[in-house]
Amino acid sequence: MVEATYDPSTTVAEVAECFEVSPAQLYSWRR
Repeated sequence: MVEATYDPSTTVAEVAECFEVSPAQLYSWRR
């Protein structure tokens, strides 16, 4: 699994695809 670094140029949807999770999960992680 790649390191979950935040890249402003990468959309949440793209990150969600990479991690195979829902955008909602990513939002909850980013709190």
